[in-house]
Amino acid sequence: RTTTTAMAMAMDEADDGGGSFSVLVEKKTWKVVERTEWSPAMDLLAVLTQDGQLTLHRLNWQKLWTAAFEASAVDICWKPNGKAIAVGHVNGNVSILDVENGDLLKTLRLHQAPVVRLRWTWLMGKQGVLPTEEYVDRLHDVLGEPIVPLPNQQSGGGIHDSNRKGKRDGAVWPDPEETMNVLCSCDRDGHVALSAFGVVKIAHWCIDDRNSTEERKLGEILKIELAKNGTKLVTVYGVKDPTECGKEHIRAELMDLHILNGKMKEIHQVALFSARVGMLMEYVAQSVEAARKSWKDLMDSFEKKIKKQLVVCLQDDGSMNSTYEELLSLLACGAPSRAMEQFLLVMPGESGLKRIAKQAEAACADVHAILAKRAYPNLRMVLYLLEDLLGLSRCINRIDVLGVDEHCVLKALDLVTLLLLQVQRVVDAIETVQGQYQLFFKWLNSVILMHAEDRGERKVGEEAEAVSLMEMDRIVQFLGLQYNEDCISPHLSRSHCRHVRWPIPYPDWRDSHLSKKVRALLHLDFSDDRYSLDVPLAHLFAYVEESLGVVFAGPLDCLSRSFKRSASLPLGETIHPALPCVDVQNHADGFLIALSEPQFCLRLIHLTGSSTVPALGARLSMGASSELVDLMFYKDSVLALLFNGKGASESKLVLLDCEEVDLHDWEDSRIQALPWSCRQRVFPHLSSQPLAVMGTRGVGCLVFGGKRVVLLDMEEDEGGEEEEVEE
Repeated sequence: RTTTTAMAMAMDEADDGGGSFSVLVEKKTWKVVERTEWSPAMDLLAVLTQDGQLTLHRLNWQKLWTAAFEASAVDICWKPNGKAIAVGHVNGNVSILDVENGDLLKTLRLHQAPVVRLRWTWLMGKQGVLPTEEYVDRLHDVLGEPIVPLPNQQSGGGIHDSNRKGKRDGAVWPDPEETMNVLCSCDRDGHVALSAFGVVKIAHWCIDDRNSTEERKLGEILKIELAKNGTKLVTVYGVKDPTECGKEHIRAELMDLHILNGKMKEIHQVALFSARVGMLMEYVAQSVEAARKSWKDLMDSFEKKIKKQLVVCLQDDGSMNSTYEELLSLLACGAPSRAMEQFLLVMPGESGLKRIAKQAEAACADVHAILAKRAYPNLRMVLYLLEDLLGLSRCINRIDVLGVDEHCVLKALDLVTLLLLQVQRVVDAIETVQGQYQLFFKWLNSVILMHAEDRGERKVGEEAEAVSLMEMDRIVQFLGLQYNEDCISPHLSRSHCRHVRWPIPYPDWRDSHLSKKVRALLHLDFSDDRYSLDVPLAHLFAYVEESLGVVFAGPLDCLSRSFKRSASLPLGETIHPALPCVDVQNHADGFLIALSEPQFCLRLIHLTGSSTVPALGARLSMGASSELVDLMFYKDSVLALLFNGKGASESKLVLLDCEEVDLHDWEDSRIQALPWSCRQRVFPHLSSQPLAVMGTRGVGCLVFGGKRVVLLDMEEDEGGEEEEVEE
């Protein structure tokens, strides 16, 4: 032990390696840097600052974009192909951002507590490509691309003239030929969720320390990592023990996920179904919301400028008639009452009436276009997808293992079909109402002109258009239905319909109320067409949303119950609130864990997953003159260590090849020295967290004092002297 300590002290006094790691950029920032993460596919650096903003920089520190969030951001991670960034928030949501422009692609509502750890992993090989991949091409050949709701869907915006289609992007619409990838997220309460393609939640469970007593409480979640073959997942976390003076015991929990590897093709297929159906239903929900806003604007304008004006005139005149009775009387006899004469005087005139008529025509056209050209085609795609899912649940036995219930899919098919028919009915009703509004304003305009002629105020060239008996009959229908009681608004009303959350919400399959919901849905009968005509579109939409949630809750529950805890190992302890530096890397058939310990030691643990030898390990002395600030795996078995010198205003970056470390029994307390072959560099500043390195790109990022950022080329040396860098 004395010899080992002497070797460590000798290394502290050794040459620092001169110009190892070439400095590319050195910049000062205005905000404190909390988290940095390199892109695995491009020379891009994501920087999360203390105020919760996320900024993307190039290697020359050029800023590409900045994203701000309503809920504070806690952690970030990149999609393995570098096309998207996942951001965990304090409200339990996970945001997926487009790398191109920082736009929000989707929001996943996965947790109830703050999301503290994220990890996005490719699964090995082309396991995601299915023998039935022709299905996807058939979908696009038959129905085309999904139609994305436009951001400017507002009244009078000319939506019906636009024909923009949704682009097929792997970040939004999972590519069937894309290798299976899984986003792992863990919240502060220890709930872990797995999401296929970062879109579809496929499993969830809670960290359970079965070796602890009831007094122990879950501490900080330090790291989460999924094996590239999808067979294991490790979570490193702390367990608080109030009886031991605030000490926090660090543990590693190993989960057995072999079904994720064995059923990867089937999971890939079901995840594609769920992702596509969820996205299409989101588009339908956005289209219905745009239609609701456009129609509400028309109804508010009509209520203010027509109905309320007539009500005020009737009240001033002391009439007991309703507005409907007054308009019907005027239509029948052609002679206005005193209240109606006053109403015609305070009307905005022919030009004002034409403006209202144009607004009504534009709103009807917009709502018609939104439902007919956007909501209806996307619902057809949902119907097509469910029909394919039904065929798979019947014909492919392996899908049944994942909990896809044929009867639930069949009922969802019935409800989507009914919703599709109801959308068409609403579209037909809007066409009818649009014609009725045109006739109503035509008749009201003729009444205004005749009234002006009686007062001698009629202008030269103004002629009142005559209204035929057939048109009068349609006006009577309008006054009795649409004017007296709006028949379109209940179908678009938000009060009766819960917003679709994306991905589709998954009820707990073990919930005692869920079986009742399933039975209620299976016995829900809309065979009576007279009844279905009266069912609001919003009600049907809620039924469809719930039925789809039940369909995809089966696979979620089936996978979650199949995952088993294979091991839970104690790694050490620390004094709260000081937390150890931890990183985890896929290594051979297990994981390699690097963990700092209080006594100036670095602990390496290889979790093998074997029942005979569950782990191998080693302790390395870091020297008493240095304090470990942060660590991170750089390449396979290569660990980057960032030290601050005690009593000196300098820091040191060291690359440790873990293959040179002798691993033995993980519970062995012997301490080794750091290998002499470490590449290292000394910086004349005290460093701070975080450290970010990326072996695939050969780059690194150091932060000094929270506001000074240095970008490094980790593969190139400077030859012993540092070059002057840009301030």
